[in-house]
Amino acid sequence: MGGYPERLDILQDLFDEYPHLHLDASATKWMVRELSKHPSTELASFITRNPGRVLFGTDIVAAPADMSLSLQQRQDLYASRFWALRTLWETDYAGPSPIVDPDLSMVDPTQPKLATAQLRGCSLDPAALSMLYQGAAERLMPELG
Repeated sequence: MGGYPERLDILQDLFDEYPHLHLDASATKWMVRELSKHPSTELASFITRNPGRVLFGTDIVAAPADMSLSLQQRQDLYASRFWALRTLWETDYAGPSPIVDPDLSMVDPTQPKLATAQLRGCSLDPAALSMLYQGAAERLMPELG
């Protein structure tokens, strides 16, 4: 999200100024933490106002460090991130994220090291979801379609 998921107004200014700009919504912990702070209608409005310019992304990678985890731990890690992202975009859930976010305790030392952010879904409509999950990538790179 251009390094500014906290400021949808700045992102909108960038979209307005640069018609070929596209952003991705990867970095699950950060996106869940910061995008959930916006009112859900504001986030949904931002996404729908900019069709095809926000691409779905995850931070799920097969890193060598992950190979030291058991298969069950890896599955839980990946599943929690997909659950959080899908919940953010597809539902009106409001509650704790399943992902421990150590950045919370760095910003606010009163938070425990194993704190989780609050997740608030924005319930995108089916057309906006389709554009976020697939359409934006196809529009950006037609050879994918």
